[in-house]
Amino acid sequence: MPPRAQPVEEPLFGAAAFPPQIVDTDEEDGASPGPREAPARGPAAAADGAPVAAPRRATKKRVAKLDLDLLKSKGGFNDIWHSMAPAFKSTFQGEGHETADLRRLLELYQRWQARFYPHCDFDTFVTKLEKAGRSRMVKTEMNKMRQRMLGLIFPSEAEAEAEEAEDAW
Repeated sequence: MPPRAQPVEEPLFGAAAFPPQIVDTDEEDGASPGPREAPARGPAAAADGAPVAAPRRATKKRVAKLDLDLLKSKGGFNDIWHSMAPAFKSTFQGEGHETADLRRLLELYQRWQARFYPHCDFDTFVTKLEKAGRSRMVKTEMNKMRQRMLGLIFPSEAEAEAEEAEDAW
């Protein structure tokens, strides 16, 4: 059996752990590398005497936060109720065409999202909308909207429920 080779132990933080630094030297004149001069800026920078404009900072666009106020605005819930519902109803095919109906409904939601909140893609929008929908204020507003819709569909039952609620107090 051949003799076992001893493992070479290198220091963890010794010279072998760090690669040598690369130094940029000028081969032509043999000058040693020194600190590079930064280009001059400001009014004295131009050789012809014309002042140089200071660079402008890029301003970030403020993206509207997806919250209850934005959802209650002009293009929010009202747009879904007044424009999307009739558009879907006109193309609804019914039983046996559930896949096509679902595809059409998702396309309508994607178009609404592109108009209403164009700051992100549809999947990100759905995630943000789900997060906003977990807040108590949005849940309360959604329940109020549903009650108003039920009042439009079944006006006599909604009035009876309202009277029962008043009598309970």
